[in-house]
Amino acid sequence: MTPHSRKLSKTSLPGGKGNQAAWLDGQGAQLRVDNAEMPTPGPDEVVVKNGAVAVNLVDWKIQTSGGAFLKVWPIVLGADIAGELYKEGSNVTKFKKGGHVLAYTISLLPKKPHNGGFQLYTVAPAVSTAIIPSNISYMEPTVLQLAINTAAVRMYDLRYGDFSSVAKVVAVASSHNYKLVKGLGASEAINYNKSSVVEDVNLYKYVLPIARKLGGANIVTTLPRPEIVLAGVKFRNIMSPINPAVSGPLWEHYITPALEQGKLKCLSEPLRVGKGLRSIQKGLDTSKAGVSAKVAIEL
Repeated sequence: MTPHSRKLSKTSLPGGKGNQAAWLDGQGAQLRVDNAEMPTPGPDEVVVKNGAVAVNLVDWKIQTSGGAFLKVWPIVLGADIAGELYKEGSNVTKFKKGGHVLAYTISLLPKKPHNGGFQLYTVAPAVSTAIIPSNISYMEPTVLQLAINTAAVRMYDLRYGDFSSVAKVVAVASSHNYKLVKGLGASEAINYNKSSVVEDVNLYKYVLPIARKLGGANIVTTLPRPEIVLAGVKFRNIMSPINPAVSGPLWEHYITPALEQGKLKCLSEPLRVGKGLRSIQKGLDTSKAGVSAKVAIEL
């Protein structure tokens, strides 16, 4: 037992009876299911009693390598959650206790375990929470949260000139999924089994010529920066932050009615790998092994 796990024992954690989490104690460690404090929402936050959580690629990558953002352990990973609204903060009026919601939350930047999704009860920003229509289960919308927030930030927040409303969506998929991704709005689909896939989707070959023509630019990416030096061109890496000014209107005004009307689809369907917190490690392993669907776990 690590020093961290001793600190998180049943006898030392207030409220431990009501909440449990899948803790990551350090780089390369397996998830450890143990007690966690019952979270309390801030004025602009909600607490969700999770019914389903999803695994993103970044989760198993952080477990394997530690990530550049983690300096304090243990941590609770997970960003995409769906479940029952358990408690709302004093400034939150659009949700009612017991309602079904999906939410996007992130524990890496604030480094607060109660924001992690891999637990029974999670604190999420109200600004990135939306009501789930009654005909949709908890499991289905777990494929949406990170994708929605990332697309919003990339397409509308990190923009240049008057071109922010114009974007080309290039999907990387196997050939039998071409029809699916085109139907979801992709401008182009590229087969990831092709030997030229890296060159085909290397957006630097499009971005750098634009930067040169502009005489300089700030290029923001989630990929490692290219080993190239251009006058006036600066690179920086970012995660998918919660920007209320950008993604807030989507969560408040678009997601729920779009789900109700079928404009926003919960595709592709999540791959269910088990039930309960102890199945989350299996979910990380499954995602790491390589699957074409997003992995999700029922709680």
